[in-house]
Amino acid sequence: MRGSGEHEQCLGLVLGEQRLAVHLDRAELGMDERLVVGEALGGSEDEFAKLMTEKAKALGMEHTVYVNASGLPAEEQITTARDQATLGRAVQDRFPKYYRYFSTLSFRYRGKEMRNHNGLLGQVRGVDGIKTGYTEASGYNLVANVRRDDRHIIAVVLGGKSGAARNERMRQLIEQHILVAAVKPAAAPAVMQAAGPESAPSNAGAAPALASSETSPAAKPSRRARISHRSGSVRAQRVSW
Repeated sequence: MRGSGEHEQCLGLVLGEQRLAVHLDRAELGMDERLVVGEALGGSEDEFAKLMTEKAKALGMEHTVYVNASGLPAEEQITTARDQATLGRAVQDRFPKYYRYFSTLSFRYRGKEMRNHNGLLGQVRGVDGIKTGYTEASGYNLVANVRRDDRHIIAVVLGGKSGAARNERMRQLIEQHILVAAVKPAAAPAVMQAAGPESAPSNAGAAPALASSETSPAAKPSRRARISHRSGSVRAQRVSW
C-alpha cells in the first residue's frame, strides 16, 4: 500500500475490516484509507477512479477527471473550484444524515485522537465543513460551507501557500460574499446518467453563492484547475448558478 502524504492522519484500516463503515462516517480519510475504500468498491484503484469520474460527470462536475483514489497529483487528474462546490452541494443534499460529521472537531479511534484539519470550524461563524486538502504540488486547499442568518455560501480556495494563508483567504471570501448569498434552501445538481451539452443538470430552488480562489490565471479550466498546477497570482470570483 502506498504511504500517506504529509499532513495526513491515518486510521490504519485494512481491506475487509468489519468496523470500517462505522469509522468512515467520522473520518477525514488519509491516503491509505482512500485506497482501501477504492479497492473495495471498484475492485482496483484504476476502476474506482473511472467510477468516480463517471459519478462526477453525472453530478455536473464537467471539468473533473480522477485517475487515483488517494488524490495525489497526477497529470491527467484535474478539477475546478466550481466543480468542488458542486460536489459540496451534492453531499449535503444527498447525505444529510451524515453531513454533520464534517463539523466534528475530533474523535478517538483505537486510543488515538483524530483532529479535523479545518481550522475555521468554531472560529468563523456558520462554518460547518467541508473538506481540506494538501499536496506539495497543489498547495493548501479548502471547500468551506457556511450557513449564517438564513444565508448559505460555499467557498473554495485552491493553491494556498500555507494552511494559514489558505484560511485567511477563505475568511475574506466568506465575509465578501455571505451578504449576497441565497436565502432559500439550495438543491444539489440532479444526477444524470450521461454528461454532455444535451443532458446538463437542472437545479430546483435557489442555489448558494459560490466564492472561489485559484492560484493560476490561465483561462482554460483544465489548466487552471489541474491538481498539480503551478502557483501564480490569486484571484477571486463569485459565480452564480
